Amino acid sequence: MNRPFILSLSLIFLLFSYTNVVVRAQEVITSAEWGTIEVKPFVLTVSLRDPRYRSIPPRNAWYFPEWDIHKTQQFINSIPGSPELKKSLINKIQKSSDPAGSLLMPSDEDILGLPADARALIYNYLAGFFENYEQKTAQRYPGASMEEWIGNVKLKPETLVLLDKLSYRNGTALFLSDQYLLLSLIEDKNEKFAVYKALRREATMRLSLRVDESMDLDRIAAYWGYGGHEDDVLPVLESLLESGNDIDMVYLLPPLARDLIYRFPSLDNKLSIMQDCHWTSLNFFGQLNDSPASAENLEETFTRNFVSIRKEDLRFGDVVLYLYGNDNKMFPIHSSVYICADIVYTKNGIDSFSPWMYMREDDVESFYSFGRKLTKKYLRRMPLTPLSAN
Repeated sequence: MNRPFILSLSLIFLLFSYTNVVVRAQEVITSAEWGTIEVKPFVLTVSLRDPRYRSIPPRNAWYFPEWDIHKTQQFINSIPGSPELKKSLINKIQKSSDPAGSLLMPSDEDILGLPADARALIYNYLAGFFENYEQKTAQRYPGASMEEWIGNVKLKPETLVLLDKLSYRNGTALFLSDQYLLLSLIEDKNEKFAVYKALRREATMRLSLRVDESMDLDRIAAYWGYGGHEDDVLPVLESLLESGNDIDMVYLLPPLARDLIYRFPSLDNKLSIMQDCHWTSLNFFGQLNDSPASAENLEETFTRNFVSIRKEDLRFGDVVLYLYGNDNKMFPIHSSVYICADIVYTKNGIDSFSPWMYMREDDVESFYSFGRKLTKKYLRRMPLTPLSAN
């Protein structure tokens, strides 16, 4: 497996130097189980020189695979918006190639005229189907405002208006799907690149650990050294206690996770497109292979290699599995690895713009709920032996 590239040292310093950006406050979390963790939010981004910025996402029609023309008309009539907007959209509904479905190709004016709540209702439904690529791969940012999302990226006032108009919210996260339209309305090449950079900011955090004399170092070593590494962790904790210093949590991650944290997938690694959230969760303690379990046997792979636990029993290295469906069938749509408190280690999809990073559990859920009620399962890997994919 080729190694992903790491952010340059100068870029890391730049990320920490944002003084005018509205970001979440630093936080200190203390537990007898894991010690004292200091949380320092920051933002990851890719250099504008990166060739990933040369691609423009395609625009798709709105596909409603499960609804005929009449059902789609009813849906459009039920959303917030002016009668004129609804009439314009309904007039564009047509039968799709799927016998049971329909489609709609909205105009630029239709898209720009959608209220944010109507946009969320429509796009959250569309995101459930692979045909709706723009909605399924929407850019997402866990924040309170577009100002927080774009940070120190300098954009023209008219661009900011477009970003506000085209964004919508799910839970703790802002979404933006209409990148093709957005970029087509911006003529200046440098402004387009600046928008790319703004939308691909990834909010994460730096975690550092410290201990004090009141803490049971053996207990903390057992937490961070799960899997037989307690004897490696204990001397580090003893050194921290003696010196009064802290240590970046990166150094307590297993080797593969430590190698990937804060990195974007390598463009010359042909397998990186398969290294998604589930590959990341399955391989946190050790590599299974260069490809994830297939969609067909993913649930079986988790069942074969993990046992279910209660949320209150979560510990370092456990997996949080997000599922959607009903009593008849539940589909795994995302997974992440539990670190401590409400912090997880995750990779959001196969997008080459998506790095491996820490996130808040609620933010991850907002990224994947699309307005739906998700079920979460908490899993613990069986004794650390090689994983079985089939």
